[in-house]
Amino acid sequence: MTREAESPASPTHDEHLSQSHEGENGAARQEVVENLFREHNQALLAFLRARLASDQAARDVAQEAYVKLLQLDRPQEISFLRAYLYKIAANLATDHRRRQKTRDKVAAETALFEFAYAETQFRALEANRPSTS
Repeated sequence: MTREAESPASPTHDEHLSQSHEGENGAARQEVVENLFREHNQALLAFLRARLASDQAARDVAQEAYVKLLQLDRPQEISFLRAYLYKIAANLATDHRRRQKTRDKVAAETALFEFAYAETQFRALEANRPSTS
């Protein structure tokens, strides 16, 4: 039997992805990311929803993770793209939570300042109001 006639075992999903990466052109990279999207997007969204408690935030972070995969300089060096996608997404989710926490803190401080300012203005108006006695 010749070597060409031998049929290797069916490649795993990650091996298939790795083989797809051997050509460094953008079309091959895009095809690989599209395959990841079709096969894993629902699971990735569930993973992110659990971390972010928001469907919209999960979708935004997932989209950003796919964009980062498309921007890789040497995707053939990453043999487990699915795991890498989840790592990117987890890091982006952490960043998103940090930004949201900062926005929430600023909003709370702003509301407190606005309340204190309104209270001060109210007291000033009351102090300047002519008495009716």
